[in-house]
Amino acid sequence: MQPGSDTIFALATPAPPPRGSGIAVVRVSGPDSFGIASSLAKQPAIPADKLPDRSFRIVTLVHEGTEIDRCGLLVFHKPHSYTGEDVVEFHLHGGLSVIRALERALIAVGARPAEPGEFTRRAFLNGRMDLIQAESVAALVSAAGLAAQREALRRSAGALSSVIQHVRSRLRDILARLEVDFDYPEERIDGIERDEAVGLIKSIRAELSPLLASWEKGRILGGFRLAIIGLPNVGKSSLLNVLLEEDRAIVTSSPGTTRDVVSGMLSFAGVPAELLDTAGIRIVSEELDTAEAEGIRRSWREVERAHLVLMVFDMSAPLADENARLVAKVRRTVEKTGAAILLVCNKSDLFSAWEPSVIGALADAPELPHVVVSAKTGDGIDKLRTKVRELLNLDFDPDAILLTETRHRALIEEADGILRSVQSGLEEGRLPQDVAATELWGADRALGRLLGEEVSGADLDEIFSRFCIGK
Repeated sequence: MQPGSDTIFALATPAPPPRGSGIAVVRVSGPDSFGIASSLAKQPAIPADKLPDRSFRIVTLVHEGTEIDRCGLLVFHKPHSYTGEDVVEFHLHGGLSVIRALERALIAVGARPAEPGEFTRRAFLNGRMDLIQAESVAALVSAAGLAAQREALRRSAGALSSVIQHVRSRLRDILARLEVDFDYPEERIDGIERDEAVGLIKSIRAELSPLLASWEKGRILGGFRLAIIGLPNVGKSSLLNVLLEEDRAIVTSSPGTTRDVVSGMLSFAGVPAELLDTAGIRIVSEELDTAEAEGIRRSWREVERAHLVLMVFDMSAPLADENARLVAKVRRTVEKTGAAILLVCNKSDLFSAWEPSVIGALADAPELPHVVVSAKTGDGIDKLRTKVRELLNLDFDPDAILLTETRHRALIEEADGILRSVQSGLEEGRLPQDVAATELWGADRALGRLLGEEVSGADLDEIFSRFCIGK
């Protein structure tokens, strides 16, 4: 696949607000970039062949006798540009009318608007980056938290690519030695014994195993959901407010104040989290045609969508059978979704009607963790935050590489599945070495597709369609 032969352009900075912005950058890439820049740049006029690499100068842009803007012109010669092509950036005043005037001029002189992700796609096709690194660009732009940002930067720098390339190098060494054996069975020149091949395959799988194991942690980098649930007036809204450090939910002494889901955003260990305060649940009224019943139904829908459910109990009130029924229903609900449960014993600042240790017995689940807090005074809130990080495994090893893309996981699983099958066949003596080599080439191709080898145009269309237009 070859990059396009035409010249493209796009706004590389966010669309300006109605009152404009300080600066806007329009990027142009392709074979006619310098000619287009030369045709628009006046005062001084600059011949296309006189644009030095990585130079920045102030010019006046003029099209058909009409001045567009006095702006900065930044030039990159191929192949030392982002796309690997000749690239020009116009650094304009950030007014919408200025941007639109330049875009109209660019179309008139032969450039076309870029498709989503087309600049990065050209960078990939021109060998400026592999496909993992290209995908990291979109991940970095869309990163909602510091943890996702750090991981995207690591992939952009080649951390995952290096591991895959190392694994492929080891795999190809095995393949070369297997093929020597069946090409020259009598000479045994640098060949490989069956047991040695099995051992090497096992060691390669041991390198892939941490990557596959990282998926559950990696996919949560984009954010998770915490649902606060409990009977009316146990302090759910107060807990939401103290965690968000703002008065998002209305708090009163009357039960049933919250009739709809109230939400807010916060961060745990650099991972964004949506915190949801649900309506107080009275199980007996759930099926009624009332505003409260509708609030309760919405509460259960949020429990089904949550990664972690914070079940809140009022320590100052006696525990009732209704508490036990609520706990049982939450446990049944999260059994389907795999969400974790944290029991939150609230109102520790008041006289306690029971000891927190009885919560596990009440829930018929002594293994469920609990914390003791006071949403009113803030006591125990730091322990709650720590417990959330533990339950969702949010403590990240700075040296570990995390899989965050479904495509990456699928291809590594495909390669590992082939390696596992060949390992088993060799161990059991039912797989000839020439067949083993043929199968192992399939694993190599899967890892190659991860880096962007033999990827179809349709697959690239799907990958780059998720990018913004300026990238």
